[in-house]
Amino acid sequence: MQGILNKILDNDEIARKSDELKKQGKIVIMVNGVFDLLHVGHVSFLKSAREKGDVLFVAINTDASVKTYKGEDKPIIPERERALILASLFFVDYVTLFEESKALRIIEEINPDVLVKGIRPDPERLKEEIALMEMLGGKVEHIHNQVTTSTGQIINKIRG
Repeated sequence: MQGILNKILDNDEIARKSDELKKQGKIVIMVNGVFDLLHVGHVSFLKSAREKGDVLFVAINTDASVKTYKGEDKPIIPERERALILASLFFVDYVTLFEESKALRIIEEINPDVLVKGIRPDPERLKEEIALMEMLGGKVEHIHNQVTTSTGQIINKIRG
């Protein structure tokens, strides 16, 4: 369990780790999101993202930031548990939490070579992230998984 816990870093630690790895010539990949009720769509996306470089950093919205744009009933799984679940995946190298509703600050801190987005990015946020990545000298890539499962679908199925 300690090995998994060592993959969960605070924002300062994750920025230092990214910088250290980039100095070693590693290609740093980053994804961000809520990752509530982890499902096959998440796993497929994360595995595909990891294949785009050497090290995968996952930035997770805190519970408070999720509530600001998804409502008081979200997330289902608390932030520390979501972080632990993601850190348990062998192809996820590091996990951190971020407080803001937008990931711009944590993207800047991690300064990835590639920011990977999934099939349903928010268009306004995406514009801001692309502009930031261009300023940082990185790029944004998209993964269009064939898996159509979503957390909302799972919740609706449970509710009947």
